[in-house]
Amino acid sequence: MLLVPEKSPTLRLLLFSFFPLLLGALILVRMAPDFILGLAHCPLRDITGFPCPTCGGTLAATNLVQAHWLAALTANPMLVLLGALYVLAAGYATAATVVPGWRRSLQLSAHEKRTAKWLAILLLVLNWAWLVKRYLF
Repeated sequence: MLLVPEKSPTLRLLLFSFFPLLLGALILVRMAPDFILGLAHCPLRDITGFPCPTCGGTLAATNLVQAHWLAALTANPMLVLLGALYVLAAGYATAATVVPGWRRSLQLSAHEKRTAKWLAILLLVLNWAWLVKRYLF
């Protein structure tokens, strides 16, 4: 794993661009959590009773905004982890947009890419198993 000079600004600019949208969503969730939770429905769970890998994501987000950390992790651990990673990445994207010298890209070898892919699949399966246990048992 190497940090190399940025080859394409696309990912950094996307992270930077969507950060205000995230902040707006957080403000909305903070101001009207019951309204947001009322809108959230999982079609798979509504039809089959079986949760999808993102079930509990809205509940996790509302719990995070209200500083109920354990409740958020219980609702959907993977989305809490992804949200934290996004906030870190968006913070970096903002800093790198302002300070051009900080613009770097992560370069992974073929083995590291394969390992990352399998780790992501494992985390997805473990998260889904957690949700199935939580909602069905």
